[in-house]
Amino acid sequence: MTHDSSDDGFHEIQLSRKQLVFLFMSTTVVLAVTFLCGVLVGRNVRTDRALEPSQEVAVATPTVGESDPPLPVEEPRPVSPDEFDAIKRLTEKNPTEKPQPKPQPQPQPPAKEAAAPPEVKTPPPAPEQKPPAPKSDVPTSARSGIWFLQVAALSTREAAAGTVKQLLAKGYPAYLDDSAPPLFRVRIGRYGTREEAARVAQKLQKEEQFKSDIRR
Repeated sequence: MTHDSSDDGFHEIQLSRKQLVFLFMSTTVVLAVTFLCGVLVGRNVRTDRALEPSQEVAVATPTVGESDPPLPVEEPRPVSPDEFDAIKRLTEKNPTEKPQPKPQPQPQPPAKEAAAPPEVKTPPPAPEQKPPAPKSDVPTSARSGIWFLQVAALSTREAAAGTVKQLLAKGYPAYLDDSAPPLFRVRIGRYGTREEAARVAQKLQKEEQFKSDIRR
């Protein structure tokens, strides 16, 4: 009998899947609302605490009322004449001390200008000196007379001088006429008459094979 009575008092509750989901969401919403309420309450508490110090300061400052006794005021201590003289000597400047003049900067000597280098004068070019004419080892002037024989007219002095030497060696009064370069003339003479000059010309042609012109 007792077993039957206990079974009648016990009821098993079975929830479906939809009911469990609804229960979970309801619990989540309740917790979120509770959290938000706590945050709002915390902000209000902070603002109240921020206002409290100014109120406390205002309360803490005592107000002087008519009933409060006045604060004692210290009277200034009289200064003795010795102290007054000492203070005066410290504050005043010593009249015997003369202000020392500031040292003025000494003028610096002007910098010496760099001496300009001496101007080197280049000497003018020396005139070209012609080489002296070589001394002739053959006669260049004729003996006294009127007629002479013109033997040859050569373009070089050496060749003309060689011909003059050859004629001198044969006994002819030959000489070199170099007064009108670039031709150097070989001549024989001079002679007093044309006949004498003609005889010498014939002999010269026969012995030395030199043709000559009789000139005056």
